[in-house]
Amino acid sequence: METTAPGEHPRGAHASEEKRMDPIGQPPVIVAWTRRLEDATALDAPVQAIEFHIQKTFGTGARASALRGDWLGHPKWLSTAPA
Repeated sequence: METTAPGEHPRGAHASEEKRMDPIGQPPVIVAWTRRLEDATALDAPVQAIEFHIQKTFGTGARASALRGDWLGHPKWLSTAPA
């Protein structure tokens, strides 16, 4: 028998999070849209093609710090964590 902590769903935190977001079981539209965008493999090649230039332009310095949200006190690991 599988046991879970209070607030957890047996399938993992992701399912539990969705359940809390909407009592009828559907995530909000923005969440569904964001997931479709993240899962769109057709975007992988174009993103890889420009990734170097984006890193070079925005990867260091004040622009990078502002875009990462350092000024808000966000932890550095959050901006580099895989999606």
